[in-house]
Amino acid sequence: MREANVPTEERQAEEARQLLQQRVDQDRIRNRPDLAANCLIADLGKQSYPKGLFSARNSYCFDRMQKADASGDMFAPRVALEMAKANYEKVKGKQALEGNSLNTLGNDYFEVVKRLLYS
Repeated sequence: MREANVPTEERQAEEARQLLQQRVDQDRIRNRPDLAANCLIADLGKQSYPKGLFSARNSYCFDRMQKADASGDMFAPRVALEMAKANYEKVKGKQALEGNSLNTLGNDYFEVVKRLLYS
């Protein structure tokens, strides 16, 4: 019986992924990286990660920056920057995580400014 539900679960997961991508694309059209970041953060919060949500957000920021490097896109680094800001706000005051979060935030600021200067 569980095997019969697998295609339905896969279909629902694919539909959720497509809906998320549509929301991010709509935020791209509106030029609102903050809304796209909030949407992606909310989606990350729905999933479970072995290293925790903080690590998942940090690595997601890094991944978005890498994808942006490959495509030359300016929206993706701005989304990563907004995600890094939100991540820092969540961990501010927690010494164990604050340094890592500030490092990601600083790298994202650097990448955005570098793109602005050389574009």
